Amino acid sequence: MAKKQPLKNKIRTEIIKIVSVPPERKGDTSYLKLTDEEIDKIVELFREILQRFIEKTTKELREELAELEHKQWESWTRYTLEDWVKFRGFADGFLSRLERKWTENWKPYSELPEEEKDKDRIWADKVLGKLKQTQAKWLEENL
Repeated sequence: MAKKQPLKNKIRTEIIKIVSVPPERKGDTSYLKLTDEEIDKIVELFREILQRFIEKTTKELREELAELEHKQWESWTRYTLEDWVKFRGFADGFLSRLERKWTENWKPYSELPEEEKDKDRIWADKVLGKLKQTQAKWLEENL
């Protein structure tokens, strides 16, 4: 099985093939015009670079988005609970149970149990799905 050549080396190799000056053409730049096939090779390399970048950043971004979703949820629940307490008090058993459930997860995302993190990841995945659609459309239209 052939060892995979890093993208940087693949790009370098293709560019050198395209722009190397043969001794007999010293000073002649007319040969530097790229063929459609050569352009397609370069475009495919850039497409591969972008796709790898998207995959790598998507994995990192998923956790960052999940953490942001948790912060948003915590902010909303604190505000909602404060608002309910102000107008209803704690006579309501449902509100007391809700407060206990919510407050146990009012902590940094990194301290949450995995099952709670998974709830935030669901929403992060929804955002990532939209981003992937946009990225795929952009790649299709531009490369």
